[in-house]
Amino acid sequence: MNTHTRSIKNGDQFGKVIPLPKNRKVFLGSGDTFTSLVQMRKVIFKTLNETEKLAKQLEGKSVKETVKSIKEFIYWHIQYLQDETEQLLHSPAHTWSIRSTGVDCKSYSIFASSILTNLGIANSLRQIKQVAYNPGYWSHVYVVLPNNNLVIDGTVNYDHEPMFAEKYDEPILETGLKGLGQLAYACNWCDHNKTTSTFNNNSQTGNSQRGSGIARGGARLPFTNLANLIAGIGTENNTKRDLYTSSDIVSGASYRLRFAKAKAKARKRKILLLNI
Repeated sequence: MNTHTRSIKNGDQFGKVIPLPKNRKVFLGSGDTFTSLVQMRKVIFKTLNETEKLAKQLEGKSVKETVKSIKEFIYWHIQYLQDETEQLLHSPAHTWSIRSTGVDCKSYSIFASSILTNLGIANSLRQIKQVAYNPGYWSHVYVVLPNNNLVIDGTVNYDHEPMFAEKYDEPILETGLKGLGQLAYACNWCDHNKTTSTFNNNSQTGNSQRGSGIARGGARLPFTNLANLIAGIGTENNTKRDLYTSSDIVSGASYRLRFAKAKAKARKRKILLLNI
């Protein structure tokens, strides 16, 4: 029996604000968990319209209240179902259409990040190696709000992070942008920074080496412009990762070796993207 399953609420009233899915299945090829994050980010931005109306209903008077509202919505209205051999990414509309069957942590994260991005709230996808489960592998992903120390994990009914041996953050929205309309208005965004860290998440310590970047209007986005975003262009520069540890700043050679080992341990898997 899966301990993450729950009795979900009816939720028929939200069918008016979440569009029907296109029910298209697109095969994305094979890749590791880092590939999954890149594809998740693309799904989030390509399908922002699917949560635009819902986001307005779930917005609270504060970021904390909004996060609580989003978390309760996805936890109590969308069933959990772990992916098996094929790893599936669902758009928010497709997730809603199969919510009684269930989705796993990747599609929960896409859904939550989409709502936050529509509301202009800074958020990142965080993948981790869990201390209590297969600590040598990247095995879980959820949404974090780095500016507010808040977490949205649709698989569990609590609001704190699990213990992790290592984490990697994929920024979706850093600050100050709101929805697809603002994306169309603001162009020529630089590549954002990505960080990998290794430490006990209770201590929250670590030295950071981050790349340079230009922020326009106080926000950074992962693609050069909206046209590239929609076309899926601009991911070729996403292979370099910045690594920092709690104990030292590693040398270039050490970084390359450690990152190569980390990627070697990341499970290769097929990804099916539904409804993009």
